[in-house]
Amino acid sequence: MGFMQLAIVVGFCLYYGYYLVAFFGAFIDLPAGVGFTEAHLGQAAFFLGSILGTQALLLWYRHRNSVELAHTRFFFLASLVPGSISPLLMVLDALQVPLPVPLAYAGLLLAGVSIAMGFMLWDDLTVHAGLCLNQSAHALIFCIGGVLFLACTALLPKLALGVVCELMLVCSMLLMAFITPRRKPVPSKQAAPAAEFFRGTYHLDVVSAVLNVAFGFAFILLYREGGAAVLCAGAAAIVIDAAVSTLMGNHRTLLYSGALRLFAAAVSCALLLSLAPSQGVQVLALGAVVVCWFLFRTIHCGCLAALAASNDLSVLYTSTRGKLAANLGFACGLVLGTVTVQLGSAGAVLYLTLDVVAAFILASLFFLPFNQEVDTPGYRTIAFAAPLAAGVQERSLERRCAKLAKRYKLSPRETEVLTFAAQGRNAKAIAEKLFISESTTQTHLSTLYRKAGVHSQQELLALLDEI
Repeated sequence: MGFMQLAIVVGFCLYYGYYLVAFFGAFIDLPAGVGFTEAHLGQAAFFLGSILGTQALLLWYRHRNSVELAHTRFFFLASLVPGSISPLLMVLDALQVPLPVPLAYAGLLLAGVSIAMGFMLWDDLTVHAGLCLNQSAHALIFCIGGVLFLACTALLPKLALGVVCELMLVCSMLLMAFITPRRKPVPSKQAAPAAEFFRGTYHLDVVSAVLNVAFGFAFILLYREGGAAVLCAGAAAIVIDAAVSTLMGNHRTLLYSGALRLFAAAVSCALLLSLAPSQGVQVLALGAVVVCWFLFRTIHCGCLAALAASNDLSVLYTSTRGKLAANLGFACGLVLGTVTVQLGSAGAVLYLTLDVVAAFILASLFFLPFNQEVDTPGYRTIAFAAPLAAGVQERSLERRCAKLAKRYKLSPRETEVLTFAAQGRNAKAIAEKLFISESTTQTHLSTLYRKAGVHSQQELLALLDEI
């Protein structure tokens, strides 16, 4: 990993930590005089702002048929300023400064708009740094951000939590300001093909939205059990997320529709299990849904990147658009869960709502394109796919590079250099792709040639042809 890639990972980790603290940590310790319903409807307002911000960006992308807005040097200020509102509200609450609830909702709505912009900016940098298809990078970002969230929320009083949350936002955006003018400009793909693709994939949106209704619903019910339950579920999610990402490897991701079906089935079972009479079983089942949400976040990013690569679409537009249905469903789940708790968590309303949500998720599975799967060669429901592969020839080349790397015990960086060298790129082009110096690339190439027993790129290509 080159220096600029590392800077992007660090900045994104800080930003993701800020997001988790601002959205989840801030609502664990409720302000004095603010009830459960009022507080968590504020959470829904926060997420509604994120949806509005995302939709506004997508409308702009489609209007201009370009995602160049994400490349604007000082656009990050539009994310930094309103994003500071949520930590400020935490500080004011800790200082016992009275704040009207409608004004707090308006501030949270603006902070949500900022979240949409901030994630779009960091997603854009991961695209240009070649990290968008890197499963390990996504897992690292989400896991380290999760650890920051857990440590700060569990150990800091609310005043310090608000200050640290603000610092994480500011530091991440300072890194954004440092990285943006130093990256090599890369031509952006048009937004129109990606927009046209999503017009025909309403079935995926339905499943993603319904699945995230369950996620938001489970989070609210877990909040009712206390902040410790939320933090424990988050800790378990980080460990499991890291383990699953490691097992999947760096060059594979689940197919998009297969991942949705797998998560929908798992969440349905967990929700039905939460109907058990034992409170301990209920809490464990809800915690399992929260763990699924963290896993879904990691795998969903990889799936969307693979979807864009396999269909030659704009990765940034696909990533932003693919999250819209999930965010909409999560916001609905937050409202549904809050209303359920308000009506009476121990009564029949809770059981009825859980039954409806679980049944709806199971029914939504039928929206997935079974006929398209049958007609697509090599398509399996729950299958691993190489995200970089857009065709048979590329998949064959990737497999041959992997075999050669294993045979000659190449390091991960040497394997990356091999992949680009196999595509015919010279040292300068490889250096630009990997964000490293040309001299470092030459060193890696020399080591690669020595290990493989060749003396030039042509001999290396000939060796690959023999495999």
